[in-house]
Amino acid sequence: MPLAPSRLAVFALAYALTACEKPAPPASVRVSGTVMGNLANGSEVLWRGQVVAALVPEAAGKGRHRMAPLTWSFAFDVPGQAVAEGLGELKVREPSPCGPTDIALVGGTSARRDATAVSLKLYLPSSYDGGRHVRVTFDNPGPAATFTWGALSLPVDAGSFVSYWAQRPTCAGELPVSRDGIRLGATLPDPNVQHVFVSARPNPCFVVTRKIYEKRGTGLGLGPEVTRHTSAVITSPRLIDHLFEALPDSIEALTVGDGPDRFVATIGSRANLVLCQ
Repeated sequence: MPLAPSRLAVFALAYALTACEKPAPPASVRVSGTVMGNLANGSEVLWRGQVVAALVPEAAGKGRHRMAPLTWSFAFDVPGQAVAEGLGELKVREPSPCGPTDIALVGGTSARRDATAVSLKLYLPSSYDGGRHVRVTFDNPGPAATFTWGALSLPVDAGSFVSYWAQRPTCAGELPVSRDGIRLGATLPDPNVQHVFVSARPNPCFVVTRKIYEKRGTGLGLGPEVTRHTSAVITSPRLIDHLFEALPDSIEALTVGDGPDRFVATIGSRANLVLCQ
């Protein structure tokens, strides 16, 4: 039976009132959260193909300082209508000496239509493991300058050195290293490199020492490894833990066993770099 005109008008009015009650999206929404996964310093968040935020590394936990940072935070603002329609895919743009790499992030990005703030937990795909990075140090004894390694560029303050994590190069051929456009040297493809040290000193000369830490009396008889370098660009198959400072006499020991069989095991090595004497 068709609705009478009066009943039809009431139905239309009720529908209109219901529609009006649906909240309009806010003008702006704050999107923040974390990304879990080892990344190079200088990585950024992409939304709809545009860089919208820098990724800031959170403090490394105990034992994590020897790998690229694992937890990163970000925050940016988007129009409320974008949240109502669905944020869609977010990506990370990770810098590299070979050029930037865009990585699609894993994790949900949906939110309520009327949300004024959105908090996300995102992850790198499992294929991006923690062994993709090298430590890079630029030593700048002179005025403030910009150092480059291939496609990477980093400003360094006067009379200082700075270390950060970079994506390990996978491109073929040498990658030039320069300071304010003046070539200092180059690196070649090497999957075993763990640390790249670059110095702008006029007569570079450095000593790298690797010391084995062990329980006294184990009889291993392993002395320190010492190498001398006179180039501006040094590549090392091991991390250089201490720059321009002496190696510690001891480091935290690993205790194995209990009772009378308890002993301190060999716990590895540390390396340092100092100026030649």
